[in-house]
Amino acid sequence: MFIEITGHRKNNEKDNLHNNNLKSKRNPLKKNAGRIMDMLLPEQFLNVEKFLDFPVKMYQNNDFVSICDKFLEKPTKLIEDSWESVGNEKSNETFVYAAYVDKRESLYEVKLVAISKGVESYSENVKYCYLWFHDKDKPEIVMVQQRSDNHFDALTRYAGFFFNCHWNDKVATPYAVSLSTKPCSEQKRFFKIKDNSFYMKNSLYNFSVCVTPLHNNYNNVSQLIEMIEINRLFGANHFTFYKHSVGDELQRALNLYEKEGIIDVLNWNLPVNVDPFPEDPRIEIEIHYFAQLAALNDCLYRNFLKYKFIVFSDMDELIVPQLHNSWFEMLRHASAEWSSRNVLLQDVQTFQPIIGSYMLRNVFIPIQWSENTLANYSEFDETTEHLLSIYQINTAFRTYCEKKIYPGYIRSKYIVRSHVTKLVAVHQAMKFINYKNLWQITVEPHTGLLYHFRQWIDNKEGNFKNKCGRLLKFLPKYLNSILEKLKLLES
Repeated sequence: MFIEITGHRKNNEKDNLHNNNLKSKRNPLKKNAGRIMDMLLPEQFLNVEKFLDFPVKMYQNNDFVSICDKFLEKPTKLIEDSWESVGNEKSNETFVYAAYVDKRESLYEVKLVAISKGVESYSENVKYCYLWFHDKDKPEIVMVQQRSDNHFDALTRYAGFFFNCHWNDKVATPYAVSLSTKPCSEQKRFFKIKDNSFYMKNSLYNFSVCVTPLHNNYNNVSQLIEMIEINRLFGANHFTFYKHSVGDELQRALNLYEKEGIIDVLNWNLPVNVDPFPEDPRIEIEIHYFAQLAALNDCLYRNFLKYKFIVFSDMDELIVPQLHNSWFEMLRHASAEWSSRNVLLQDVQTFQPIIGSYMLRNVFIPIQWSENTLANYSEFDETTEHLLSIYQINTAFRTYCEKKIYPGYIRSKYIVRSHVTKLVAVHQAMKFINYKNLWQITVEPHTGLLYHFRQWIDNKEGNFKNKCGRLLKFLPKYLNSILEKLKLLES
């Protein structure tokens, strides 16, 4: 998970998610601390921040810049959405994919999504950040600050990072950035900086969905269409897919949705060894699971502000409202439910909590537990049933789940409020902006659940077959949409 390593703090300081208000005498949650522990990020999921002596320093001396005149021509050809080597390029130790502007806090910063060979490598390989402005002849050069991903990636050669570059000018915004080992050196690769600040006050849409990278020649067309159409039914406006490798049929389906304008497909051309397909023990895996965490955090910054909420889930998962017809209604109910339990009415005005992340608990739906639910619907004839059976539409034939519902942080997925979220992991948000009353809560199972379709049965005692038929209510609506897409692909 991404851990901030840019500044020192005392061991007894709490992370933003641990909310300093718990110490306040006026804190309305103090009496209910035992009931809200599942809403706080447990200590075992946090690592102590490390410290690198990389203070922010602006070089504004004209003599210093003039020394570098022959190297500092303004960039015209910019890189975006592609893994490119930076720093000491001969060593191929550090690669950058994309760059973003974040103006949500007092210190503005450019964030670069990167992978590198660990702390020793990136601290030596990338030290300086060149920020290029349209209205300035020369770049501003600052020391790079880093944040590392050292949870899953610690066992592999490469890890994911954010390289952060701060600047002081609140008027101008840089349009390009480059990284270097030296404060004055030739710059070969310039990355376009994406800026969503325009949407700071007016998000265009409600929900964007971020999906774990597609890999191993993924070619399950019916699963892709099923996931997209059901999520659209619940309120999804947009999807971001990271394509490492897919089959020809799957590519056709992606092209179809791209033409509709509801998905973005990004080439995830990782320059290091990933999990081989088929498996090959002779190949050393150099980064965990196709740099999943780098993709998730890239997706966060690619879509933040433009969309009010960002949904994180996998291809075999669906976030299903249990009481409502949409995600928006589900989140509103979950917020009210949490507030009624934890915020005293007389303290609402002074406390003013903001829920930054909604965590959905996981329940497995084993795909081997199958039944014909279509027989109950007169609008579906035998031909339709046959087509859906051939394409293995999970939600049409699988309505039994395990009785066991996993706790938050264990196999959970989540929905974040994009305006306040700064860092995410696989199963939970990790860091918010510096606002004292931000919370990550676990949605009650009777309000919303994460349905996880998998060849899986946990045979532990007491884990029985349970009915999970909530999707049956929506079956006629989304099955028609699925069939329409399948027919288009066959034509």
